[in-house]
Amino acid sequence: MPLGILIFAKVLPHNRQRDGVGLVKFWTVWSGWTRHIRRLPRVRRQRNQPGADWLDSSPNPLIVIRPDGGIHYINPAAQHLLGYGGTSLLGASLQRILPSTGEGDIPLLQMLFSHRSQRPDGCMGLRQMICHDGRSIMMLIDAVALPDNLVMLVPRQPSQLYPDLSQHYLANRLLKSTNLGEVGIGTWILHMDSGELVWSEEMHQLFGTHPASFPATLEAYYECIHPEDRDDVRFALEQHTHGNQPFDLEYRVVRGDGSIRYMLERNHIHRRPNGSIDHLWGTVADMTVFRELQEQLSLSQLVVEYCSEGVAIMNESFDWTFVNPALCDMTGLSREMLQRSPPIFLHPQTHQPLQLAEMLPMLISHGGFWQGELGIARADGYLPVLASLSVAHSNPGLEGKYYIWTCTDITPIKVYERQLTEMAFYDSLTGLANRTLLNDRLQQALHHARRKRKDWHWRSSTSTALKTSMTVSAMPLGDALLKEVALRLKDAVRDCDTVGRWGGDEFAILLPDCRGREDALTLVQRLLSSCRLTRAHVRGDMQVSASIGVVHYPEHGADPSGLIQQADQAMYNAKQYGQGVVWIYGETQPAYVQEQRCARANRRADAPPQR
Repeated sequence: MPLGILIFAKVLPHNRQRDGVGLVKFWTVWSGWTRHIRRLPRVRRQRNQPGADWLDSSPNPLIVIRPDGGIHYINPAAQHLLGYGGTSLLGASLQRILPSTGEGDIPLLQMLFSHRSQRPDGCMGLRQMICHDGRSIMMLIDAVALPDNLVMLVPRQPSQLYPDLSQHYLANRLLKSTNLGEVGIGTWILHMDSGELVWSEEMHQLFGTHPASFPATLEAYYECIHPEDRDDVRFALEQHTHGNQPFDLEYRVVRGDGSIRYMLERNHIHRRPNGSIDHLWGTVADMTVFRELQEQLSLSQLVVEYCSEGVAIMNESFDWTFVNPALCDMTGLSREMLQRSPPIFLHPQTHQPLQLAEMLPMLISHGGFWQGELGIARADGYLPVLASLSVAHSNPGLEGKYYIWTCTDITPIKVYERQLTEMAFYDSLTGLANRTLLNDRLQQALHHARRKRKDWHWRSSTSTALKTSMTVSAMPLGDALLKEVALRLKDAVRDCDTVGRWGGDEFAILLPDCRGREDALTLVQRLLSSCRLTRAHVRGDMQVSASIGVVHYPEHGADPSGLIQQADQAMYNAKQYGQGVVWIYGETQPAYVQEQRCARANRRADAPPQR
């Protein structure tokens, strides 16, 4: 038996720091190799044979095929991958486990089966393999020529081909989900001695060329590349062919119809024993969809990161998986803090915390979308927001259901609303309710009283000294006195009462839920005391006091406008009688008079003055 050496199972990693990744290369100088390949099904049980021992123990799936497409050998790793056992696949057609082999693979397989002096290899690209249980798996198939007109296939998962280029695996997955079924991944071989360029059918589809009219040369390949990228590709090829490592090229292709496509090309170098390059081979994938998706993703991320609306994504467990900077600014919390402890949403009226687990099913029960006003709890108070909630169901690459929150800070809108409300319902000088709001509160009180059959009281008061001081003194002094009287009246009433400015120096006060006349008279006396004050003036001390007219519901009527007129008449009687006087409508004598009255209060009181 002749002495020989077999160098086998050398795995060449693309990155020396990574293990177990690369293409299996074979160099044989043993005359007995051919016989062992022929007898692989039998030899695989003879552990004393080094070649068969390695093929059986290799962690990589290995399948050896004949020119007629029959399976000559399959190692245990491949059997485990596909779920077959024993020798069930031996002699079977390759189409049984690799049905996608077709015209696109013919040039590569013909080249591998026809080479006898060299041992070339190539790549069949991404292919679908069928398991024993009917499952399909996507594998990248490397092909290596063996002696005796055999070819060995090495299936690899896409993530194992280029471990240092993870972004390209994403591209492959994206392409697979979009247009991979239409264009696929092209394979090519460039023979350095003859200059012949062999393209697969997919390559012509990718570049938009026709096999019959395309000159299979390197220069023709360069002509397909975008003019701005052509010199860079030439330079890269020249530089990388000085080494032995696989390399990648990214460039644009101008197709015959004028469209521009982005390509990712993976190049491999195969050298002869003397070190010269025998051929280059590789794969090309259309990256256009990936580039477009990547650009869209970048733009979308920019929009989310820099928009003024707060954006958050929450999973089914109510964990916040993403928050943008705007939401961090709204809540006053960092992104890390929000993801650990989500913000607390508050009811817009009561400011009470809302329970998301109870609220979400109700909010999204119609169409999976909801929009409304909520509040966000902050360390410094309450932030009103317009919140939008939508449901994103399972998407490719995502499992489960996600809730997308969009929050817009409506603090300026709420401030503007308050300003409009104040302008419409409150007096601009004193901040008290104006006639519009007083009439509305009066109607509400009447409705409330009718429903609960309770008594309430309407009073209208005026300060005649204030009218005098405004006439004698400058307007700022008059305005200051009006503001002071307004504050005193608000401090003297209950929380349920309404104090308003009726016009000029006249004020109106609504006192609901009084317990009879005695209770009402006690409140009125407090109002008189609050309006009694003395202020210095250039013409001497100025005394301020009030005269009050009172009406009762339902004693004096139930019509709002009629009650207001009656209160005004009672107030006029009190003013005519003197300062510090309380007059109830329909009475002939004042109900209450303060101790100090002006001189005209000494007039005869047996008959009230008539208007």
